Amino acid sequence: MKARWHSVSSTREYETCPRRYRFGYVERRPKDRPVPPHWRFGTVVHAGLEAAWKGVMAEPDAPLADHLPAALAAAAASVEAEGLGAEDGARAERILTAALAADVVRGRDHGADDGPAAALPPRPIGVEEALRGWAGGDHDRVIGFADLVLEHADGTVELVDHKVTSKRLGPDDLRDDFQLNLYGHLASKRWRDAPRIVATIHYPTGPEAVSVELGAEGMRAADRRVRAAVRAIAADGEFAAVPSEACTHCPWQPSCPEGTAWDGGA
Repeated sequence: MKARWHSVSSTREYETCPRRYRFGYVERRPKDRPVPPHWRFGTVVHAGLEAAWKGVMAEPDAPLADHLPAALAAAAASVEAEGLGAEDGARAERILTAALAADVVRGRDHGADDGPAAALPPRPIGVEEALRGWAGGDHDRVIGFADLVLEHADGTVELVDHKVTSKRLGPDDLRDDFQLNLYGHLASKRWRDAPRIVATIHYPTGPEAVSVELGAEGMRAADRRVRAAVRAIAADGEFAAVPSEACTHCPWQPSCPEGTAWDGGA
């Protein structure tokens, strides 16, 4: 039997509405609604950052800004692929130019031990890195993709998530974040000798970043949450709709009777 893959997104979909999970992960039904333009713009900036950090992986001693040409080329290709316009391309260029020059991710102090090692910048060990683990049964696996993984001189592993949004999360939000804690759990199993797992949200539009050390209990709770969803999915033979406010943003709402009937609870 082939492996069944689960993720943060699939878990959230099932928890929100089992029918949404069925449409997206069982039937793999095409979405009725296009991806919003701001999501597509985020994809463009991600493409540029990914190209730049892959350049650092190949040339670890070179400044991040040295890889701006590759970042801009990747962003330009993504603008075309996403069907966006010249204005979006120019905005992405401004964001990437500032973000690569600032390199706020490697410039942050995460409390490493004092001494010569503390002054060494963390080195990238993964870009769009797949983190995998077991999610319950013999064939149930969990997977997530970290935008960037850094290793610090003291062995600390840092997981970086790039977010192109105006909303800013604080340290308390990060400590409780499901995605970051699940990725932290998977990272702790992969890099077992790491003394700490740090999570960072990088806002290239700042550019700015906020970081926290993930706790063992939060990471275990994220793992339990995925496993609970896996058990519920295995036992679910109906995948019934659960109408809620989430219907208004559901990509399959136009073809779902319960979704189109949602009236806000009036």
